[in-house]
Amino acid sequence: MLYGPPGTGKTELVKTICNRCGLFAIEPMMMASELNKSLVGESEELIRELFKRAELMSHLACVIAMDEIDSAVPKREDNGGGNQHGADKVSAILGLIGGGVDVPNLCMIGATNRREAIDGPIQRRMPIQVYVGFPDFDSRRGLIDHLLCQDQGELITSDHHLITIESFYDNAFRNNMARLTMNFSGAAIQTLCFGLLQQWERFLGCEPRDSFQGCEFAVPGSADKDMDRTNGQTEQKRHSGQNGQNAALSYLLSTISHSFNLKVGGRTIPELLSTNTSMASDAHRRYLWHHCKIQNATGLMVIQPSSGFTFQLEVYRKKSESISHLKESVGFHLRPLCETCGKRAVKLCKDNREHFISNSLFQDGMWEADGRPLDEEQWLRYLELSRGDKSIDESDQEVRNEHILQEAAYFAQERKLSRLVFVDESKYILHNGASDERKILEEFAMDVKQVVAPGSRALLLIDLDAFVGLQFSESEGSMSSKSYSIRSQMLFDAAMGAFRSCEAGFRHGHDTIRDHIPKTDQAESWCILIIRSQYLFKLFRERTQWPLSAIEHEAQRKEEEEQRPRKCKRCGEVYRESDNKELPGNCWYHTGKLFVLKEMNNGDVEVEDDCPREVVHDLALKSVASKRKKHFKFDCCGHDFSPLGGCTKTTHV
Repeated sequence: MLYGPPGTGKTELVKTICNRCGLFAIEPMMMASELNKSLVGESEELIRELFKRAELMSHLACVIAMDEIDSAVPKREDNGGGNQHGADKVSAILGLIGGGVDVPNLCMIGATNRREAIDGPIQRRMPIQVYVGFPDFDSRRGLIDHLLCQDQGELITSDHHLITIESFYDNAFRNNMARLTMNFSGAAIQTLCFGLLQQWERFLGCEPRDSFQGCEFAVPGSADKDMDRTNGQTEQKRHSGQNGQNAALSYLLSTISHSFNLKVGGRTIPELLSTNTSMASDAHRRYLWHHCKIQNATGLMVIQPSSGFTFQLEVYRKKSESISHLKESVGFHLRPLCETCGKRAVKLCKDNREHFISNSLFQDGMWEADGRPLDEEQWLRYLELSRGDKSIDESDQEVRNEHILQEAAYFAQERKLSRLVFVDESKYILHNGASDERKILEEFAMDVKQVVAPGSRALLLIDLDAFVGLQFSESEGSMSSKSYSIRSQMLFDAAMGAFRSCEAGFRHGHDTIRDHIPKTDQAESWCILIIRSQYLFKLFRERTQWPLSAIEHEAQRKEEEEQRPRKCKRCGEVYRESDNKELPGNCWYHTGKLFVLKEMNNGDVEVEDDCPREVVHDLALKSVASKRKKHFKFDCCGHDFSPLGGCTKTTHV
């Protein structure tokens, strides 16, 4: 069984397997709908007839290839209201595959987009199940070279230069195509290449020119239309040369993304990768997403937009045979704080100096300012980059899903992942037509199983607040209260299960979970949770046992330290630091010194002027015990000595 998302070439692979392996096809590639007959019993009779043909040719290795096999062998419902006709077809096939009437020389190959919809016993009797996913970067580049750079003619310019399609669409252009087509299936890439081949054919049909720079490209679309004021008609905007190639590619990418429903959170992958509204500099992003911590990351990340633009990454501190769960949470700060300029700026500090982050400040999420200011050329380049993004140096910019999706797309590109999946409730309601919670759960399970399938390289991004439906209620009156609740506990449990299913462990014989430089032949699954509500984050931490970060460990240590009882050095009372923060405080004491009245009668205690204060205090306590406390007074307020109270009130020390 070949399974995976649509457009990845499963049907072509089935045909190729049958042809290359020398298997005799009982019937050409069948559609599962061909088994659906109107009369009762006709479908079962047709199935038995197909299998009987192989039985009559016992000397041949035969094969039955079936596309969209999920509609031929659907799950049999136990509630008594299912499709009895479909159940009869499943029973007939089960009897012929490993059943009472087994045909030993017959192989069955099926392709499906919905493996979860296939009956369980059928899946067990088709034990070889291969996931066919989206192509990675190298595979996309190979497909583009194969589809785009075939023999499509050549053109000799007026200055006798030969132009072929390889020079027309050069390596840099094809590399950019492969970069921008993440999440594209093989069918989508094929459609894209056909569109670019049409541009090449237009170029071949034009008059001889010095180079392709003179060739014009017509780019349709409402965004690129100019209004002809003379006749009130619209014209297609035309670009020439390299700009024309890029404009045509941009238009085709946008059109195909909409046609194949390749949007991620309402944005296409080319839009996410090409936008100039990132909240982090390229150098800083490369430093973070290529950090050595990635090697021992479990593949799980959490981001709380309300707490800043920080991805909390779960990593193993070290590999230990005695302790199996030695994990910590490391903060990847994309908008660190600079103590020099006091901003969370991502480009420049004071005096036109650049920000950078070092290993010493990695855990704390702090910027450092470069000692050398930007020269004039660097400053002009910075102004050019930031001209379209006025908020790139703002310190309090709100973190939106758009920014998180951009970083997720960038990270997926750096790790050479082939797919990015964004999940919220609206995704399944608007695009997949899910009408109830059960349907949403089924669609979500299909996405998760494709992300964690063997050989898959994908990133799953879940907006937990929007997916589970966080509800807030507030009661009015004198005893007003606020409360939160989850609308769908089932979806919350499914999200937690999907999150932990992406967790990776140490490889056998290796000290790291994954290689520092990603390899496309190794499976790699990542999951990022977006959590805005503190209530939801608390539930998440209780369910998944999410480890504390270094900052959270420090905050917990300080909180425990504040709750520790201690004795005040001034007044001698026992207090806790958590109750000792607000002024004026609870510590009463005298700021002056104790002294002895010299005019008292004989028998009074004589004290030297240079006697230490502690000695005077001990003598005063003895005087209190002998009921002669009036002999000792404070020079700050003139009051008689008392072991408690004072003339000044402040916090304890």
